[in-house]
Amino acid sequence: MSSPYLTGHHAPNRFEADAPDLVVRGEPPADLAGVFHRNGAEPLYPPVDEPYHWFDGDGMVYAFFLENGKVSMRNRWVRTEKLKRELAAGRSLFGVFGNPATTDPSAAGTRSNTANTNIVLRGGRLLALMEGAPPVELDPAASTRSARSTSAASPPPRSRRTRRSTTPPARWSTSAT
Repeated sequence: MSSPYLTGHHAPNRFEADAPDLVVRGEPPADLAGVFHRNGAEPLYPPVDEPYHWFDGDGMVYAFFLENGKVSMRNRWVRTEKLKRELAAGRSLFGVFGNPATTDPSAAGTRSNTANTNIVLRGGRLLALMEGAPPVELDPAASTRSARSTSAASPPPRSRRTRRSTTPPARWSTSAT
């Protein structure tokens, strides 16, 4: 299947990785500590129909950890119900943007949530977002493998005030579960 969104710099990586000590050009400030999360579209399996659009890829969260002048990175797919179904099947089941005409009948009734648009910390909870679906909660202390969907009927609790912490969040564990 040819698509400009599946080739060149858009070509999917299709792997999760832990990079404990990245090579950095220059020198990060020794007193800079924390984590930077980035979310984007990264299709695990080739699409079932065309035209594929890069907004439709599965959510992949990258976390860059800065500590003691060093940088490490971890990436994981957001374990949405869509992704779990596709992992079990070993192939893509959903049409582009959840198109029901090209979605496998075995996935009928499952929301095509890619959770690939943004990451927010709200009410102490790390959430992966997509505009057309409920957020997916990530566990930063473990990994995105223990993600769970939040209910649209029960949004995350609102914080009464925002406070910036100078304490860096705990690293994600290296557990494979």
